[in-house]
Amino acid sequence: MRRIQKAFQGLIVAIGFFFIAEMLCRMSWGAPPTLESLVRVAQCSLRSEGGRSWMECGHPEDRVELSTEKTRPRVVVLGGSSVRDPFKADPNDNFPEHLGRLLPNVEVVNLGKAGQSMAGVAWTASQLDSLKPDLVVIYEGHNDYAQTLFSGRISGTPLWTVPVLRILQNSWIFQKLTQETRGVVVGPKRPQPVQQDPSLPPPPPLCQQLPPSARRGVVMVEDDIALRVRDEVRERFRADLTTAIRQSPAPVIVSTLLRNPEYPPGGVVGKDNSACGVALGCMGSEHVTDHAELATYAEKVCGENSISLWLRSRALAEAGDQPGAIAAWRRSMELDAVPLRAPYVADEVVREVAGKTGATLLDLEAALGPLPAASLFTDTLHPSTEGAEAIARVLLPVVRGKLRSE
Repeated sequence: MRRIQKAFQGLIVAIGFFFIAEMLCRMSWGAPPTLESLVRVAQCSLRSEGGRSWMECGHPEDRVELSTEKTRPRVVVLGGSSVRDPFKADPNDNFPEHLGRLLPNVEVVNLGKAGQSMAGVAWTASQLDSLKPDLVVIYEGHNDYAQTLFSGRISGTPLWTVPVLRILQNSWIFQKLTQETRGVVVGPKRPQPVQQDPSLPPPPPLCQQLPPSARRGVVMVEDDIALRVRDEVRERFRADLTTAIRQSPAPVIVSTLLRNPEYPPGGVVGKDNSACGVALGCMGSEHVTDHAELATYAEKVCGENSISLWLRSRALAEAGDQPGAIAAWRRSMELDAVPLRAPYVADEVVREVAGKTGATLLDLEAALGPLPAASLFTDTLHPSTEGAEAIARVLLPVVRGKLRSE
């Protein structure tokens, strides 16, 4: 009985401390951002002492150390996990490392941070004075779109968590404790079988024959928040990129983004029990190779959405219709309800901001194509060894030209 009383008293004290902390936060900062806002976490700090400089981002694997004193031209690269992924089998297999090998007389410093948005890049750029860089390279944008939070019901998320999340979203304490959480997107626990709707054509045989273990879910969401906040995302991305360029103590090269077109979109808007919902496990599977047949079926049961457009894009690419494939692929990215990759409007923003700020544009999307080879990636967007080498080769003459002109 005493244990129960102590536990109850401890709970009351904890709740009391929570509400006192919450009240102080609200008095200082007002109400917290809503779940329809973006996660914009700037965690990395640059510090210098005793001739050494280092970057701290909260995790030991993110720490980067270097000498403050320069012995050769210094190029600093900023971005997210496409720039530096500490969890990769070989953490040094990235395009800044390959660029450094191509430029032995230049020091290439990789200050990428996995999960970082452009706001974090801008914060890091503002701290670069102590490193005295000669040039700064920025490759970022996917995280700004991938970090959109969802408040509607997500497929596979227990219904009882939705009202809890709606309550907790009004708390600063909850916001601080979940800074690293990028959303509540959870796929179905069990693959749903492809069922036949009597009012619609039957699924293609290739779907019916696909074993459940081979199905890869494209997430079905019941809200379109990710689509409704695109304009807000774009404007924040534009403002943060402009700030990053202007905060930099050295000339900036800013790059457009690469995407793997052979991976399906992350999600579509709809109902789980719809004909489209139950067929998604087949439509997103890498084991399906007849994209033309499946695209026709998807267009009938799903209409125009991210998955039907992606399938049509793959079918057009296989048929040799590159312009049609590119147009369908870009539209698919625009309608992706669980965006793991930035839509192509992000590239337009990069080009626009580069022109207005005087930054040098590295147009990777144009150089390697809007439908680059899947061999350049390890997944939806992260460069493989071949991809990192390709980016470094395209970047090489631009870096050389800027260093000569400075």
